[in-house]
Amino acid sequence: MDHFPLLQAALEQLLNKQEKTWGYFQVKKENDNFSCLHVPYYTSLWLYQNEKNSIYEAYWQNIMPVRDRTSTTKAAIFVRKKTKKVYFPKEGWEKKQRIFVIVRRYNSRNEVQLMNQMLAKSIQDKIQQNVINVSHDEIVPQTMIAEEV
Repeated sequence: MDHFPLLQAALEQLLNKQEKTWGYFQVKKENDNFSCLHVPYYTSLWLYQNEKNSIYEAYWQNIMPVRDRTSTTKAAIFVRKKTKKVYFPKEGWEKKQRIFVIVRRYNSRNEVQLMNQMLAKSIQDKIQQNVINVSHDEIVPQTMIAEEV
């Protein structure tokens, strides 16, 4: 993935909501939650993010997506959040653990698949940075990337 530094920088700017109006990859902030990466010869990559709740959704389409209850059915990348209880029999107590699964949908276009992989990894890193504060009754959260066909 280090072979594409300009693309990686543009994806980081997209994730950090920083506009970039020059060069090959351009990033535009549409509102507080939506940003868009314009990639020549491809449809635009729209990113919805709510960092407070660790919600990230990416869409490949020409117009800004409409978010509703079924929006993840169309998302190329989205985050599933789970909570599980882990029991420690020797100590006799249990703690909860949050699990963040960054789901990438398979795309037959190799270039889009590569960009989705890079963005999913960046989202994983950002979630790991944002969820370091855990309470005394919680285990360190887990993050993982999964691919859905």
